[in-house]
Amino acid sequence: MLSENGLNLLPSFFHSGFFPIVSLYDEAHVLQVAAVMRSFSINIIEITIRGVDAFACIKALRKKHPDMIIGAGSILDESAFAEARQAGADFFVSPCFHASLAEYALCNSLAYIPAIMTPSELFEALKSGFRLIKIFPAHAFGPDYLHAIAKPFVRFDFRYLPTGGIGIDNIADYLKLPRVAACGISSFIENDGSACGSAQTLSEKVATLCAIRDGIRRNEYEAISGE
Repeated sequence: MLSENGLNLLPSFFHSGFFPIVSLYDEAHVLQVAAVMRSFSINIIEITIRGVDAFACIKALRKKHPDMIIGAGSILDESAFAEARQAGADFFVSPCFHASLAEYALCNSLAYIPAIMTPSELFEALKSGFRLIKIFPAHAFGPDYLHAIAKPFVRFDFRYLPTGGIGIDNIADYLKLPRVAACGISSFIENDGSACGSAQTLSEKVATLCAIRDGIRRNEYEAISGE
């Protein structure tokens, strides 16, 4: 059951450390983001389903990069699951936890990542068998809160995917948490809703994020090895 609930995606998320969440439904922009991410060996992307054009973007991405791990975000009903799956999505993400969505994903053997923000929601998700869980909106409570609500559930082996308000300035605070597999980054779109800029500008942002990620992992290794 665990692999069917998205835990099989954990190695890819951990390898990446972060992944883009794209909500601007322009195929050229989506393909640009994917190309830049792949140049840094990051092969995961999430396209939010907040308009019909999102499915076309998933299809274009699947055609261009058949091996990329594509997520469909903002899943709120069964039709969104079905259309995203038909478009070529590999995993599915909701901004909330609801029993009907969880049941649909389980019954259809879909790699599904629900979102939680309270201990009660976390417990419901864990009881339902989910072990890879989105935290949204992460910035509203911060990393200390995420660390605290995990403590009562120590007997469960699960990992967080924090999203919402995470970027270059604060990603380190989240990646240092032992339960965090990767962070979803939506700052690939500027505040005015336009594309984030040239491939070079995007590459610079991704390079900075990779440097932060690698620095944290290097420090963790040195702490464990005693170097």
